[in-house]
Amino acid sequence: MTSSTGSLAGTISRSSSIAQPTASSSDSAMSSSPMMSSSTAGSIYPPTPDKSSTSSSTSSLPLYPTSSQVLSSTSSAMALSSISTTSSSACASPTYMSPPEVNDGKRGLCFTNDNYTQPWSLSGQNSQVSWGYNWFSSRYSDPSVACQYNPAIEFVPLLYSGASTLTSIWADNVRREIDLGATAVLGFNEPDACFAGASACMSVSEAVDVWKESIEPFAGTVRLGSPGVTNAGYGFEWLDQFIGNCTDCTIDFIAIHWYANMYAFGYLQDYVQQAYERYGKPIWLTEFGYDFSEGTPTEAQAQGFLRQAVTWLDAQEYVER
Repeated sequence: MTSSTGSLAGTISRSSSIAQPTASSSDSAMSSSPMMSSSTAGSIYPPTPDKSSTSSSTSSLPLYPTSSQVLSSTSSAMALSSISTTSSSACASPTYMSPPEVNDGKRGLCFTNDNYTQPWSLSGQNSQVSWGYNWFSSRYSDPSVACQYNPAIEFVPLLYSGASTLTSIWADNVRREIDLGATAVLGFNEPDACFAGASACMSVSEAVDVWKESIEPFAGTVRLGSPGVTNAGYGFEWLDQFIGNCTDCTIDFIAIHWYANMYAFGYLQDYVQQAYERYGKPIWLTEFGYDFSEGTPTEAQAQGFLRQAVTWLDAQEYVER
C-alpha cells in the first residue's frame, strides 16, 4: 500500500513527487506523524506519452474531474549520513547494487527520484517499508535526476500506458529489474480514467492488446498486477471488461487506487473489501489519499486518517501491499 504526501495541510496532486524524508523520522509504523511537502500539480512521471502512438481510440471512456489529490507519510530508517548517496544532479550511468535482504512489510513508496528511497528502508532495520515504484519501468529512467536507489526496497516496474515510447523499452527494462530482484510488475496506471496528464485513459481493447504483447510474456517469471483502476465511478466495471476480454491472460493480484475525503474511512474499507470479494485475488492498494472534496484537512486530521487506514490495512491478510 502506498500513498503520496501533500503540503502541511495535505495539498498535492496525484501526479506529484513524494517528499524526501528527513533522518529524524521513524518508519516503525507508517502511522507515525507524516512529514509533508508540496510539489507542482499537473506534472507526471514519466512525461505524458504521445497518445497518437497508441493503438485505439479512448473517446468512449467517461471523463472524470481533475481535482483528486494525494496524502502520504514519509519516514526514515536511519541517519542519512550512514547511507552511501549520489548527490549530483546527473549520473553518467545508473548506480546499482546487488539487493540485500529486503524488508517484508506491506508498505511502499511512490517516488520520482531514486534518492528519495534512501532513508526509508535498509536491510536489518526492521522497517515496514519494503517496496516502491515510480510510474515507470525502470528505477533509473532520467539522466537528469540523481540515480542512487536504495537496494533494500524492491522496485516494481509499471507499464504506464500503451504509448510506443514506453512499450518499446519495457521488456529490456523489466528483464534488467528482474536481475536486480524484482518479483512483480504492475499494469497500466488508471486506464479507466482520463485525469488531465495523470492517467493512462485507455480503451479496454487497447489495454488487452498491449497486455498480451508486453506484459503477459513475463507470466511465470514475475507476478503480474492488474491495471490499477480508480474508485472514480467505473473502475471495477472497466476491470471486469478487461478481465473478460483478456482471454488466457495472467493476473496474479489486483491493483487499485482510492481517493476520497478525510471522513471516508468506512468507504475505504468497503472499497478494498469489495475488490477482494469481486476478484478473489490478493489486493495491492498502490495509491490512496484525499480528494479534498470536504476541504483541506489539517495535518492532525491527515495523520489521524493515515494511522486509522494503515492499521486496518495491515490487519487484512488479503491486502498484500
